[in-house]
Amino acid sequence: MPGTGEECDGNGGNGAYAGGGGGGPGDGGGGGFGGGGGAGGVGNGGNGGFGGGGGSALSPGNGGAFGGHADPENGGGGAGLGGAIFSDGVGVTIRNSTFYNNSAAQGLANTAACNCGSPASNGDGVGGAVFSRNGSLTLVDVTISGNQSSGTGGVTGSGGGVVVYSDSSAAFTIQDTLLANNGASECFFTGNVTTSGVGNLVMSNG
Repeated sequence: MPGTGEECDGNGGNGAYAGGGGGGPGDGGGGGFGGGGGAGGVGNGGNGGFGGGGGSALSPGNGGAFGGHADPENGGGGAGLGGAIFSDGVGVTIRNSTFYNNSAAQGLANTAACNCGSPASNGDGVGGAVFSRNGSLTLVDVTISGNQSSGTGGVTGSGGGVVVYSDSSAAFTIQDTLLANNGASECFFTGNVTTSGVGNLVMSNG
């Protein structure tokens, strides 16, 4: 659920998997992994974690400059993470498999009732077939084709096929694997990720 708005000095906190609470008069805190940021007291909402949409700006309420409140109806959209497989904090090995026609769709922001200067933004779809966070990923004899990730909310290179992200050290290994004809970039990795592979075919859409 979205974080609760606060009318106090400083910035809003961070949400774990949802939007962060709004802070006044500063900006709302960033949402946690995939969540949209909450609105700030008179500032802007923070961006969501990996692919999450930003919260809306908040206009002052009737009580004056700091009389507004974080509006729960104007939260940013969350991210769609992993159309077929989502892993968080564990190592995953996939062998002799095909991923076709999967999709990770963006979460939509609720802006219908926004009376603010800057509406909340949509999230992103991240990892059309496979999304791995904070764990090693190994693909052996795998075909990943015809998958999609959509959205414009928060991250560059959202990975139509595979996305690997890690705060700590993680390995991404691909062997005898085909990555082709996926929307966005075929494969995207970021953070502290080491890569290795042999015998692969990766065909970029660009």
